[in-house]
Amino acid sequence: MFREIAEPPVVGSRQAFVLPLSILAHLVLLAMTLVMSVLAPGVLPVPATALMAFVNRDVFLPQEPPLPPRQSVAARARVLDIHREPRH
Repeated sequence: MFREIAEPPVVGSRQAFVLPLSILAHLVLLAMTLVMSVLAPGVLPVPATALMAFVNRDVFLPQEPPLPPRQSVAARARVLDIHREPRH
């Protein structure tokens, strides 16, 4: 069993073409998709109309909160700093 791991059997020539064949197949599919989207633009949905299925037009904004109550004149008066050194 260790010999199979240390010295793997010779890989057949069939497996050597799997990766390049896969890359080629994916490139062909990608090219076909791009060509079809260019040649038949009317078949594809327009993004704005396609997204409207997920948008609700009946959106209500929350009500604005009321303004805070106004402070009285006495509350807005200057506050004196009692820890300040007296002037001489």
